[in-house]
Amino acid sequence: MKGNSQKVDFKNEKEALSYKLALIGKKYFGTLTFNATDKTIDRYQSIFLVIVKSGGVSQQTLAKMIDVDKSTIVRMVDYLQEHDLVKRTANPDDRREHIVVPTEKAQHVARCMAEDYIKVNDWAFKDFSKTERELFYNMLERIYQNLQPHKSDQYSVHYQKATDKNKDEK
Repeated sequence: MKGNSQKVDFKNEKEALSYKLALIGKKYFGTLTFNATDKTIDRYQSIFLVIVKSGGVSQQTLAKMIDVDKSTIVRMVDYLQEHDLVKRTANPDDRREHIVVPTEKAQHVARCMAEDYIKVNDWAFKDFSKTERELFYNMLERIYQNLQPHKSDQYSVHYQKATDKNKDEK
């Protein structure tokens, strides 16, 4: 399918919730990256913001925070380091552990991203009342909490810009 020709019945309870959430996530991150004020990074925004807000955090803690394995965190941090947004430092209390800290450049990028999130959130919630927004976030939290006690496999979602070759397939 091309572009916006996908037709999804969001009210059909028999369709998988994961499919609907994935479509919304894909559209949201596509809109966010296309309209980004600073184009330094096009993925791993969430983990990047966790690092900036914390001021420095171990790779192991990051993995637990976003529920991914250590090798995935290594790839994410490598990507951010290649873009001069973070650096790894040895933990002074345990030299086997690395602390990931934001660089000066990261502060600027994070400010731009925060503004971009506000803008895209406003677009996404156009014509929603403040109460509807709060209800939406509360419902998402409840869905997440309802699924917490159930066993699940580890999955990571990595939105990447489609290449020209596979763009029409998406």
